[in-house]
This record gives sequence, C-alpha cells and structure tokens, in this order.
Amino acid sequence: MQGDCSQKKYLLRTARGSNELEAVFRFRYEHFFHCFTEGYPGLDRVHSRLFEPHDLTSTHYCAFDNDGHPCAVSTATPATARDIPASWHEWLQLGGFVPRGSNGVVISTRLVIHPSHRHNGLFDLFYRFIMESYVKAGFEYALHYCSPGLLCRYEALGHRPYGEAFVVPPGLLRVPMFMALRDIEYLRRLNPPLAELCATHVPAASTARGVNLLRLSCRQPNLLLLTPEERLDFIRTRVEPDSLPDPLDLLPVLEHASLLRLKAGLSHTTSTSGNFLFFVLSGAIKEPGTGRIAGPGAFVGTDSPPAPFTVVSDSLVLAFDQNLSREVPRTDTRLDTRSWWDALCLARDRMLPTQRPRATGSQEII
Repeated sequence: MQGDCSQKKYLLRTARGSNELEAVFRFRYEHFFHCFTEGYPGLDRVHSRLFEPHDLTSTHYCAFDNDGHPCAVSTATPATARDIPASWHEWLQLGGFVPRGSNGVVISTRLVIHPSHRHNGLFDLFYRFIMESYVKAGFEYALHYCSPGLLCRYEALGHRPYGEAFVVPPGLLRVPMFMALRDIEYLRRLNPPLAELCATHVPAASTARGVNLLRLSCRQPNLLLLTPEERLDFIRTRVEPDSLPDPLDLLPVLEHASLLRLKAGLSHTTSTSGNFLFFVLSGAIKEPGTGRIAGPGAFVGTDSPPAPFTVVSDSLVLAFDQNLSREVPRTDTRLDTRSWWDALCLARDRMLPTQRPRATGSQEII
C-alpha cells in the first residue's frame, strides 16, 4: 500500500527506504514505548527501538511536518503476511476471518503520535488517511487491540470489540476490536464521514454483505447506539438496584463508557501504562494489593500507577474512557461505592456531558 496526501501542515504518506523505516522503529520507542519499564513485545532498549520481524513485510504510515520530521506513525500488517506473531492468531482469532478471505484483513498496530501533536487535530487527519488507504487497498476488515480505556473512543469511530480480552506481556489487559469497512449502514450510525468515504470506494454489490462475524463479536450492545432509556434499562437488568447510583448521575457518564466482558482468570499485573476505570455490573474482581473483592456496584480503579487486579469470576463491567478515569483522584479503597461515584461524577462534570467521545489526541492502538 502506497499513498501520498498533502495537507497544509502535514505530509501523510508511507515510509520509504531503510532510513525512514528505522526512524519509525525509533519514533515508536522514543515517544511512547520507552515508558514500558517491564518490557513489551519487540522492545529493544539497547538500540532504543521497537521492532518485530513482521515489520519488514508491513506498511508503515507516517505524518511528517513541514521540516520532514515524523509526527505520527502506524503500522499495517496483512493477516497473510509472513512472520506475524504467533500470538496474534489466538488474541485476534484470525481463524474466524478465514471464511471471509484472509486477504481482506489488515491488522493495525503501534499507532503513536508525538506528544506535541496529540491535541491539534492530527489524530483525526491521520486516522482518516489510514482508513482511506485500507479501503482503497481492498481490505474488508481492520483489526486492532487496545487498552480498555480506549474502548469507548474506538466504538464511537465504528470499531467493535469481539472475541475475548487477553493479556499482553508483561501483563497488560487488551481488548480486540474490528472495523467492518463494508458495513456502511453501521458506520453511518456512528461515523458518517468514514461511512461516506467507504461507500465511495467499496463496490456497491459488496456493501450488503455486512458482517458475518457476529459470532465472534461482542455479546453486548454499543451503548452509544442505544437511547438513554435503553442504556439505563440494560444496566438495571444486570445489577441489583441497590447497587446502582442515582440514575440522574449514571446517565451522563454512560456517554463515556463501554460494556466489556472479562473471563475468570484474567490478570492485569503490570505497573506500566493501562489507565482505565471499571464499574462492576456482575461477577467479581480482586485487587491483590488490598485483597478487596469488587462485586456488582463497585469500582476497580487503575489510575497512576495502575493497580493490579485479577478477575475472580466471569464479569461484565463498564469500562470508562481513560481521560475520564484519569480525573478520578486516588482515594482510600475503603470508601463506599457512593463516594467513588461522587468522585466519578466530579470528573464527569469537568467534561462536556453531551459531547460524544472522540479519538482526538489518542496516542496508541496497541
């Protein structure tokens, strides 16, 4: 996949030649992955780079400033590429895409934006360039995995969680997601500009095929597609009424939350990265540091530094946008649910409650 897209402030194109490829590997490290003190797949501290063998058969998208310096990078790897990590087959359930033709599947990883460019609209520009490149190349599905704290943002863009959450070494909880680039009607409900872009390039006869992967897909709805009343009804039927905060408090915060299922035995153990906040609807999650068991109606917080936890029994949780959870102050875990909820509502009030969550400023799809 090759492409150029000139803008007033940025040049968007694929990396060319060995020097630019090496610059991509070093950019990833310098502007995000160096902070993974406990390690990460492909992390090379000796040479200050993040590299894996499949990088040599992947396409690397870049945004350059007017001086030719990289401002953002992202890697696209066809599911049929050689040397893809063996773990991807399990994490991303690639076998489930084979009946659809694995040639139509691309895997997005290592999207990193320079810190000084994360809040100036570059993400939206760069993201559209990547998706347009996928559509023009004939891909039907774009897969990635992300932190639970980014789940809501990508659902707002049209991505869908599927399969099961998993753990990436050295202990980071991650959620697999897919974008059906030919499911135009679904995209129109969430991301009309992307839907129109896809409709322009996708053959008309193929748009009706939609997605045959719902057997892999999430077993719960995207809250953004429900009416306020439907959101509350969904939550009320899955948790004891006495465990719920006042609905007037609950409703606005649901604009910044996604539903997530966690299987018993999953553990988030690292002290690196991973900002997110859960509200437990069913099941049980244990915080090893405190020994506390968080059941329905309780919060599990992974602020800074992140708090390790283990899923004791199959659980359904609300996963809040990482910017929202970041605002919640670290508080004594002995505080009751109401106190935790008050803290969350205080964070909510600092945001625009009617603004749909956007991915602007996001720094990773990892």
